[in-house]
Amino acid sequence: METNPAPPLTLKDILLYVLAYVLWLVNVVVCVAAVIQFRSTVNVLWVALGGDRYSLGLVNQLSLLLGGLAAFIYMVFLESYYRQTITRRGQEPQAGGDAAAHTPAPPSGRISQWLNTVGLTVLLRRFAITTAAPLGLYVASLGVLEVGLHDLH
Repeated sequence: METNPAPPLTLKDILLYVLAYVLWLVNVVVCVAAVIQFRSTVNVLWVALGGDRYSLGLVNQLSLLLGGLAAFIYMVFLESYYRQTITRRGQEPQAGGDAAAHTPAPPSGRISQWLNTVGLTVLLRRFAITTAAPLGLYVASLGVLEVGLHDLH
């Protein structure tokens, strides 16, 4: 039985790991802001829809618990998702042979070529996609909150 040891980490790999975790922390902050905004929206909607003040505390705590649990599960998923970007990069076959024929061509332009050379294209694409979900929840909560506040007045 033969095992293939992982290739040693280079300075470039270490910097990519640091960048991946910085982007992950940015997503943590965005998720916390989305949970706080969602909680506020639920509270305002509860009052706007005629909920009593005695059950408002329960609704408040349930929205915090469920929103926090969803954000926690999402953050655990994102940590490994970002980390896989760097580890898969190291496992890619070298250019040439059959692998080069199936590799999509990078977009044209100097910046995109530099990002592809450095290895940031996949990481930044994943960051943009995964940040869109909590930002979408945040914006949707703001919109619903505005409608709820309008109904109160």
